[in-house]
Amino acid sequence: MLQNLPLELVETVLDYLDDHDLLNTLRTARFLRHPSERKLYREISLSAHASKGCFPETIVDDDRLAGYVTRVVTGDAGDQRFNAVVGQAMKKMINLKDLDIYGDSSSITNLRLDLVPFSLTRFVLTILGWGDDSEFLPFVSILRAHPNIEELAFDFSSPPLDLIAVLKAEEETPGSDILCPRLNSFYGNVEDLRLFLPRRRINRVRAIGSETDRLVDQRDLATLWLTPSLIPSYQHLRILEVGLFDPRTRNTCFLLIIAPYLISLTHLLLSDRSSRYHPADDILLSLRGLRALESFTLTDLDGAAVLDVPNPHAIVDLVRTVFPDIAEIFVGGCNSRYYQYKKGRRLHSSLVSEEVACRPYTKPYCARARDL
Repeated sequence: MLQNLPLELVETVLDYLDDHDLLNTLRTARFLRHPSERKLYREISLSAHASKGCFPETIVDDDRLAGYVTRVVTGDAGDQRFNAVVGQAMKKMINLKDLDIYGDSSSITNLRLDLVPFSLTRFVLTILGWGDDSEFLPFVSILRAHPNIEELAFDFSSPPLDLIAVLKAEEETPGSDILCPRLNSFYGNVEDLRLFLPRRRINRVRAIGSETDRLVDQRDLATLWLTPSLIPSYQHLRILEVGLFDPRTRNTCFLLIIAPYLISLTHLLLSDRSSRYHPADDILLSLRGLRALESFTLTDLDGAAVLDVPNPHAIVDLVRTVFPDIAEIFVGGCNSRYYQYKKGRRLHSSLVSEEVACRPYTKPYCARARDL
């Protein structure tokens, strides 16, 4: 019967099969071989938990199979399969769009992502043991070789010096070419965000960390975040995840400085590191100007959501005082579950999952592909 169906419907049916069934299908039904292979090899994982041995040997020996791969997630850099990708397979993945790398800087350097036949639209990079040798990572060359990147996430203790120099030069020369001109999602440190925002239409941001401890005075933050090149970029932000820090400590939050310019922001997630789960009144009042805000989430970035919220109703009432027309509010509760408020309804006594509360924010960051 499947032989008489259009290819689009056949592929829809194959979407319901797991990897084991796909392997059996391509071995037993010759007419389903190619669509089954496309489904099976489109996502490849080299994580330590990968259970199958079909990669990388099969891909290395077959250019056609390598051409099916659109997403790759690497695991530990010391894995032999990782080295096989470095040596051969990745050079054949002409349709690869989504790359998630987890490893040390020396192994990543050997990938030579600036000399590959594919063009990435999503690039996630987590470097282990960031040290002096990481300055040799050709990050600028990699970004120049992939001008179609729309989603960029990296976890550096600090970016390479040449990258800082290039981004600052872009800011000072408005008519020049820029790295990743199509970038719309950015996930990284606060300082890195400040480098990438100018001249780009970034609408989704996850900003990790705080400014340096010396930046206690709000005027210091204004000097950094209210430059002529940065201010226009804030109007594009729609989804923002940022840390909320206790104003009595030396940690500071740039959100309060840029809030008047977030005219398009619809979703805001504040991560409270103070373990108080109670945003200060003056902080929320400073955000009153977010006229377009539709959804507000208060959570714990460190994952210590085992703490009970003493009075979620009080937090919801506080948020509604500042944003009377807001459509939904999520407040982190116990065991990574959240209290939910919907406009026109009472606060739900039952808790919703973290996936529901944080779906708009955390989807792109350092996700792992299925193991093949």
